Amino acid sequence: MNRRRRSHDSGQSLVEFALVLPFLLLVLVGIFKVGTIYLNDIQVTNAVDVGAREFAVNGLLSSQGQLVPCTDAVNSMHAVDASLTSNLTVSIQTTSEPSGLPDGPSWSTAAPTAPCPTQTPGDKATVTGIVPCDLTVLDVTIPCGPITVTANEYVQ
Repeated sequence: MNRRRRSHDSGQSLVEFALVLPFLLLVLVGIFKVGTIYLNDIQVTNAVDVGAREFAVNGLLSSQGQLVPCTDAVNSMHAVDASLTSNLTVSIQTTSEPSGLPDGPSWSTAAPTAPCPTQTPGDKATVTGIVPCDLTVLDVTIPCGPITVTANEYVQ
């Protein structure tokens, strides 16, 4: 009698697995995508830190008011991770210390022909990097804002 009952249950586990597998795959792909976004956040943070340091330390070596300090900072950011090159938007602003007033207009990769902010030793250089967030899982796009990272360095 036991043998007969077992023969009828032979495909049950396969059917249950087939029903659960799509949900397990969806969870695994979701975990992978969230991990990728977290990795992008870490890479953008590192790149912005490098760019701020480059602008603050080496910017005074170039001619003030020229594009060179800003483009050097952006180039050093892209050297950290080349995959950021196409999507990264950078803005650079300097503020006078201790007043906190901007030294002039900010520079951005959106308007690269604008003059680079003037640098005076002791000023605070603020570099902001923005990368769009892409959270698409199985052709379903989940809205997430852009990854925005800001780093501050003092001009030396």
